[in-house]
Amino acid sequence: MSRVSENRIGFKDKIGYAFGDVGSSLIFGLGSTFSMVYYTDVLGLPTAALSIMFLVLKIVDGAIDPFLGMFFDSRRPTKSGKFKKYLVIFAVPVALSAVLMFFPFSYFGINLSGKQAITFASVTYLLYVVTYSSVNVPYGSLASVITDDQKGRTSLSTFRSLGSGLGGLPSALILPMLVYSSVKSVDKVTGESITVQVIKPDMLFWCVIAMSVACVVFLFLSYKMTTERIRLDETQEKTDIAKTLKSLIKSKPFISISLASLVLIMYQTFNVSFLQYLGKDYFGNKAFITLSSLCFYAPFVLLLPFLSKLIERYGKKEVCSAGLFIAAFAHLLLFILQTKNHIFYLALLFVAGTGATIIILQVWALVADVIDYQELIRGKREEATTFSIYFFIRTFGNALSLFFANRFLGLVGYQEAVNGISQIQTEATVKGIYNIAALFPAACCLIMALLLAFLYPLNKKEANSLKEKLKVSRIERGITVSET
Repeated sequence: MSRVSENRIGFKDKIGYAFGDVGSSLIFGLGSTFSMVYYTDVLGLPTAALSIMFLVLKIVDGAIDPFLGMFFDSRRPTKSGKFKKYLVIFAVPVALSAVLMFFPFSYFGINLSGKQAITFASVTYLLYVVTYSSVNVPYGSLASVITDDQKGRTSLSTFRSLGSGLGGLPSALILPMLVYSSVKSVDKVTGESITVQVIKPDMLFWCVIAMSVACVVFLFLSYKMTTERIRLDETQEKTDIAKTLKSLIKSKPFISISLASLVLIMYQTFNVSFLQYLGKDYFGNKAFITLSSLCFYAPFVLLLPFLSKLIERYGKKEVCSAGLFIAAFAHLLLFILQTKNHIFYLALLFVAGTGATIIILQVWALVADVIDYQELIRGKREEATTFSIYFFIRTFGNALSLFFANRFLGLVGYQEAVNGISQIQTEATVKGIYNIAALFPAACCLIMALLLAFLYPLNKKEANSLKEKLKVSRIERGITVSET
């Protein structure tokens, strides 16, 4: 007979779980924020080639994720647990992959040909995304074995999102002030004097090294500070990926939250990458890049004191969808108003960030609910496999975002670097960048709001009843609960 430890969690678990996403987000933030601009403005790769590279490599990475999940699910728990040990095992590989990805060849007097540059970018980026998945599949599964309590999961999701925000801060707020330098130039069409920002690859590289070391430290702290309490040893049979997929395809909660998460990662990745171009080419102000990121991070702090009370009163689904409708409207206003005032732009961006932050803070609690729902339907717990398939869908969303971002840059006529030297963009190009930066996020928020409001079925009442239903199901399967 298997045993499940009581799911009481303390502040140490919450902080430890947050540290896991601080570590991984230090690396993810680098890739999301600087990979595109590094490839276009340093390596000089054309946007058409980049869009295909990102799409293909992300799909390859995503295809590997379910097999990673099956592997993690098939491992018997050790003394420390089933999943958290992999945070330590893959910490150094993911950190090294980031260092390799941003290696500054020009700084060391090395000039790559076009074919060499795209080969280098493809190999190192694939290494980066695979090692990142190797950390995040077990890390994502960890939440469902720390606790099955609804309030506890809401707290874990909030702390994970807070950790994600803190881990993303260096790339979003600090690095833009360090790795860009202001350059005076002349618009090729109008002849007017303009200020643009160009990236310093050597400074970026040293920042990557520092953040990679920090990544390893935070992942180790997460391992030390979290406790796996939900231990279900009753299913030693091998996972049948076909049966799991068949069950997930029929699962309305899984499909709806996966689609919403796909669009969410598109929204997040697109914003952090495209706002780089908006700041350096449209506003010509590196401070805008930092301040625009603050518009998405500041709401984390503002919402923390009372978000759990809103969730408890109205439900996760209900509050998240309302926030997304507000965010969609704010982004749409930016397109309609066509402002050149960066302060006014930032004000509306803050409203959008506040609305979108709610689902960012709660998405992992929603996923944990879906994993419980799947256990209830399947009579078997497959959190790593379920999460890895979910993670594949998120990875595909990341791929689509980078694909569209590069295609959009190409469509508006963006000129990549020539011999390592950044090019000045035309007025038509920067206007196109502005329009895309407003419209694409608006569409993403609207789609997410509609998915949660009308397709996702686990409303407040259904989510709260999951724990009791699972308790009955586990007793029927011969699993007892013991206090620790």
